Amino acid sequence: MGKLLTPYEERYRSVQKAGGERFYPKVPSREFIAFLHDKSLKPGKALVASCGEGRNIGPLDDAGWEVVGVDSAPTGLDVARRDHKGQANVTFLETDLLEQLPIETNSIDLVVAIGSLHMIVEESDRHFLFREMHRLLKSRGWLFIESNGRLNANRSVQLENGQIEMRT
Repeated sequence: MGKLLTPYEERYRSVQKAGGERFYPKVPSREFIAFLHDKSLKPGKALVASCGEGRNIGPLDDAGWEVVGVDSAPTGLDVARRDHKGQANVTFLETDLLEQLPIETNSIDLVVAIGSLHMIVEESDRHFLFREMHRLLKSRGWLFIESNGRLNANRSVQLENGQIEMRT
């Protein structure tokens, strides 16, 4: 497992200890909602990397996507599972993004990485994560990135014949 800037599990637990329900508001990213509307993507299979409490899963599920939420923080995933209980197209994996995911190669139409990449400290770990996302994405699949901190970027990326192409 690689090194993360701040372990989110501690954040989620501290909120619950203080009597709170969630660390983040249940509101999805505005930029992600705009991306979904602008691109008019045909629903397929989406992976939400570092999904945490699942705030960006609802728009995908509502639009008919099959969604896999991935996170290493069990407390955040408990909130996400509770919020998305009974939604047949939504599943969750509790695993580290810095390990190979148990998902078939070329099986994902859209990878969503919101607020996760800037938390990865080592450049080699970021490279591993991008290679893993590339492995999972189908040809002509999309990678949506929204980040804070050092990356400070909102980007969408489309895989074109095995190559990653940036679009802003």
